[in-house]
Formats: sequence, C-alpha cells, structure tokens
Amino acid sequence: MHKTKSIPDFIPDIWFKDKDKSSVWLTAYRIFLADKKEFNVIRTYDLDCLRVVVFYGHVSYLDASLTRLNIDPNGKAEIHSDLKENKTPESGWLLILQPFVIDGLEQNEPLIRMKAGIYATLYAALNGRNMAFDREFDNIISLKDLSTSAHSPTFVNPNSYPIPSVTNKRLDIICEAGKRIEKKEEKERRRIELSLHWFGKGMRSSGVDSFVSYWIALETLCMPDTTKILPLEKSLAKAYNMTLKEVKDLFGVGRIFNLRGRILHGGENLPIHQLLSTYMENLFEDVLLVNLNMKTEHKAKSVIDRIDFDLNKLVHISS
Repeated sequence: MHKTKSIPDFIPDIWFKDKDKSSVWLTAYRIFLADKKEFNVIRTYDLDCLRVVVFYGHVSYLDASLTRLNIDPNGKAEIHSDLKENKTPESGWLLILQPFVIDGLEQNEPLIRMKAGIYATLYAALNGRNMAFDREFDNIISLKDLSTSAHSPTFVNPNSYPIPSVTNKRLDIICEAGKRIEKKEEKERRRIELSLHWFGKGMRSSGVDSFVSYWIALETLCMPDTTKILPLEKSLAKAYNMTLKEVKDLFGVGRIFNLRGRILHGGENLPIHQLLSTYMENLFEDVLLVNLNMKTEHKAKSVIDRIDFDLNKLVHISS
C-alpha cells in the first residue's frame, strides 16, 4: 500500500478481542481512469463488519493466479499451486476488509466472498464499473504474525459430473438436436438459444448464482409468455407420459419455483446443494428434448430415484 501504511493500520480494534487468534479477509478491486488528484487522502468507510479503503498506490499481495487443476488420464485430480509474492501496478484501489477468523472462530467463507462482491458492486452501481473494474485478488492475513495466505480460484472436480459419451450414437443425437433448433421459427429458435445461454451460465457457476441461472433457463425454454409453471409441467407430462397431477407430485417444480421466490423476492440467503443443481440440469435436458420432439432419457427421474434425494430438504422445506 502507501509506503507509510500497512493492512493492520486499517483494521478496526473492535473486530477482535484476541488478535493472535484472528485474521482478516482482504479483497482488492482495481479502479480505472479516476483522476489521480482526487486520491488526495486515503479514505476509509465502515459498514456492517466490513471496512472499505479507497486509495492510490501499490498493494503487495500473495498471487495465486497460476494455481491450476490437472486431471490425469485416469481421472485423478491434482491441484498444482504456484504462489508468489507480487506487487500491483500503481493505480487506484478499492479494498474491502472483513474479519475472517474472529478470536479463533472461522467465519463462513462463501458468505465473506459474496459480501465483498456485493459491496464492490454497490460502489460500481453508483459510480460506474471503473470504480470496481475487476476483482484482482483475495488474501487472508493473520494478525498474529502478519503472514499472508491466498485464496486460489475455485476448481470444480470433473469426477463430480457424469462421464460423457463420445459414441457416434450420442454425438449424432446432439447434432440432430442442433439441426432441429436451427429449423425452428426465428423467435422460438432465439428463445431456445437464450435458454442454453442461461443453462451454460448455471453450469459454470455455483450456489445461488447457479440455481437462478438454471431456473431462468427453464423459464425461458418452457414459460415464454408467463411466470406460471404450468407449461413446464406440461412439458414434463409429455416427456414422461404422465398426468399433470402425477407430474406435480413427482417432480415438485412448484417447490423449486417457491425457493426461487424466497431467494429473489424474499431476500433469503439459502445454501444450494449440488444435488439440487444436478436435478435442475436433468430437468432441463428432459424438457429441451421434448420441446424438440425428441426422445428423452428420463434423466430427472433418475435423480429422483437416488437414495439421497429429498427435494423438501433441498428446497429448505421443514418437515
């Protein structure tokens, strides 16, 4: 940071009783194009268990950007860590500090990461993207000895997902689906393509972000003119040759829709289990194929049949 300042200088004393058993989470966003003259002093702003620091200069940090996940031919996953001490270019910076370990008690890491992103977005929303252009790094600083550890990128283990089939039969089915999409009327084709766009976002994110993206994909595919879930249930009824009542009872789309409302409209911060994401992925595959008048493989039902599948628990409905 500035030559006369270090991270501990910005940490509120009221956060901790025992600093030797505590640490802070530091998230750094780079500020672009702001007038250097406006950085005449270092500014700090305190919010709920969070301190924002705005300044111009360098930041020393532990760089984890070269950490990689490698998968050998047998499917064994190994993380190769290549950490190095680094120094940022001279620039404007938006730093977000939060208590991570408080007197020996570690806080919820995903929530801390999300909260940093939320408040950086507040600054960008009210002052333009250049106020928090990119999230440059996340570091954890021990207050006992000021040692630094780095938060590496989040890696997803391919072993958590189904093994793809690259047989001619499977690839021909996918190619046929693509041809059927291309033959649709322009409005419907664009709607299906947009649903795939949101599905892709869901596959490459996690937690609430993934859940919301998957729901938008389903809504775009099956509910183009309404927020009612009936068209989606009708697609499942066609795919499984079931009555609407059977579909409602078995697939519980209404319960997923209610969870979506609790998150988006009720503001509830609810964890999303990976199994719920898997279920929504397979729901999408079923309804995509039925909307293309292709044979489905009843993938959603295969998830329902798992011994560990309990939709009420996954959507946070207490018994």
